[in-house]
Amino acid sequence: MAPGFDLDDLKSRATTYFSIQREVRLQEVDAAGIVFFARVLEYTSDAFVSFCRAQGIDLARVIRHGQWSAPLRHVAADYLRPLVFGDESR
Repeated sequence: MAPGFDLDDLKSRATTYFSIQREVRLQEVDAAGIVFFARVLEYTSDAFVSFCRAQGIDLARVIRHGQWSAPLRHVAADYLRPLVFGDESR
């Protein structure tokens, strides 16, 4: 475990559900007009950073100072429908 990382503290801050909304940008779609599947992981990264910010955690600072590494161990996505330019993702 990285120095300064308190798993119990992070768990106590977690909510059962957290989401952000963001619009699919033109530069994120391919020639077919849909988001390339790997970009969805960028969306999860945006949500993680937003979650940390909402919990009062300055993720850039704690990583920069080596307080702890980002505690993501696994990310998965279920692709239920294509995302296209202008869609609101959440």
